[in-house]
Amino acid sequence: MNTAAGILSLIVLATTSLAPACSHGNASNASYAGSITSIRSMSLTRAAHTATLLPDGKVLIAGGFAGDENSLASAEVFDPVQATFTATANMSVSRAGQSATLLPNGKVLIAGGYNGDYLASAELYDPSARTFTPANTMVTARSGHVAVLLPNGKVLLAGGVGTGWTFLKNAELYDPASNSFTATGEMLAARESHTATLLSNGKVLIAGGHQGRRPEITIYSSAEVYDPASGTFSATGDMTRVRHKHGAVSLPDGRVLIVGGADKRDGHGAYSSVEIYNPATGTFTASVRGWAAWSPRCSRPSWPPWSRIRARAFRWWVTTSAW
Repeated sequence: MNTAAGILSLIVLATTSLAPACSHGNASNASYAGSITSIRSMSLTRAAHTATLLPDGKVLIAGGFAGDENSLASAEVFDPVQATFTATANMSVSRAGQSATLLPNGKVLIAGGYNGDYLASAELYDPSARTFTPANTMVTARSGHVAVLLPNGKVLLAGGVGTGWTFLKNAELYDPASNSFTATGEMLAARESHTATLLSNGKVLIAGGHQGRRPEITIYSSAEVYDPASGTFSATGDMTRVRHKHGAVSLPDGRVLIVGGADKRDGHGAYSSVEIYNPATGTFTASVRGWAAWSPRCSRPSWPPWSRIRARAFRWWVTTSAW
């Protein structure tokens, strides 16, 4: 799953003035006042890696795969002041599809992943020493899982794919105090390409994802909530449509924005649609009737006042169901 792409789109929408994406009967490409500036490249090409913001404002980039999907053990640090990437110590093993979570002590937990085998190993990156050290072994080898830092300082890791290409519904907790993993309750469904979002009440929303491979793949509209106090998952309302490989981000008012994703056709079934989860009611609501503005096929007769949509107007934009 690519959460970063969804969040980037959200940031661009919320902070820039936008020109009309297309006019009635005209499928022209979008033109925006904001810009993205190219900087120096990373030290290595990589995909399915992690990027974690460190306490000093730098970014740790670790693992992934390159070339013929050979996984990488290398890591590097991006300095936003200098706009440079600098190599740091290697991880103990190569891994792609791992999770990376910033801990309250400033270290980064790297857990699981895949390098030809599904990994149960974990390690800790120390930004001050610029080194990785082993953590204890996970309960279950997994890749493509979600990981969320809980208010109590522990990390919830849930789902993903494990040994034998098994889709997982089990979950576990990492405790930095004991440097150990322990099992917690299972999800109601095995999921990969799902999202996990910390709610303002300390619970975690798990949404969508899939189980299985084509042609037997099942994509979910279902969602569930993890309660750290009881260590259990419980059902909440379904999304308005099936989604996997979508993005999810917590909004300032405590709701959760779900953006994009796809049906079982992936790229040919990608969504522009958006919905909002309300923890108070446990329901999802289709917020904007499809972001057709992002599609080259859009031809709506009228559009929102793009030039005036800024951060101040963002709440209106995502909550209204009509223009």
